[in-house]
Amino acid sequence: MALAKGSYAGTLILRPGVTVLGACAAETVLTGAATPVQNVIAAEQAGEASTVRNVRIASTTQIPIFARHAGVQLSLEGIV
Repeated sequence: MALAKGSYAGTLILRPGVTVLGACAAETVLTGAATPVQNVIAAEQAGEASTVRNVRIASTTQIPIFARHAGVQLSLEGIV
């Protein structure tokens, strides 16, 4: 999944094998959610590795990245 430059609210829940590619870490921003959600990025299922690349996480109240279970594979590249 490709993300254009911009700000994205909410929690990004990754399924196994999914790649999220931001346009650039300086201008592709994941802000989390205003509700009592605990994570900005959550990987919840074991399986093939998921990848998040070239994004910035701007939440100060949530856990930025969370792998919920043993066996979750997550590759992070160019995260600010």
